[in-house]
Amino acid sequence: MPKTERVREVISGPFDGSYFQTKMNKGWRLVAVHWERDAPGEATEQAALNRQGSRTRRGTAWTQTAVFNMLPRLIEAAPYIWRSESKRASSVDQKL
Repeated sequence: MPKTERVREVISGPFDGSYFQTKMNKGWRLVAVHWERDAPGEATEQAALNRQGSRTRRGTAWTQTAVFNMLPRLIEAAPYIWRSESKRASSVDQKL
């Protein structure tokens, strides 16, 4: 089986079709294109919670501080939440 050679190139400026043609002439095959751009806004946990319509106990929108303050309680409560969900799932299975 022939050995496969792979190269990742970061393109920092404009280019044209001759770039790809030169590579293909040297025996390279184009196998993937990866695009990226800067998106407006900030992708954070609180933004995701607010987009879903979730609110804090006080009824306010989530902030970074509110998410940070919630994490210790979530870590503490998670085993009980999972345990109660698994009990519900097993009781439903037994009824079927």
